[in-house]
Amino acid sequence: MTQKAQEEWMDVGSVEELSQRPLQQITVGNTRMALSYKDGVFGAIHGACNHAGGPLGQGSLEGDYVVCPWHQWRFHRIQGQGERGFEEDVVPAYHVRIHNGRVEVSSVPHKKRAKKPHAPHPLARTP
Repeated sequence: MTQKAQEEWMDVGSVEELSQRPLQQITVGNTRMALSYKDGVFGAIHGACNHAGGPLGQGSLEGDYVVCPWHQWRFHRIQGQGERGFEEDVVPAYHVRIHNGRVEVSSVPHKKRAKKPHAPHPLARTP
């Protein structure tokens, strides 16, 4: 029987500072993440897009979806799944909490990465 990994909470900054931008790239331990803020709620997903590894934290926030700046793939800012029709594509998602005016992010994802098989892009070529 395996024991569920314990969450380790990492302080990433003040609520006051981090709530100023809807989307930003942060680093938790050695993991690059996209931290979002909307309607008083923070969300954190892995910073690398499933498609080509684009920097999700440098993208944009459209509704509840983080949009990759490279090819516009979209992932839910809290749950990590792809937009409607692409829910099988999931980037790791992390719990976020507020403690004493500070934003803390778990270093253990509550959703794991999943990649749906896709046909190669029409312009893709073997290097």
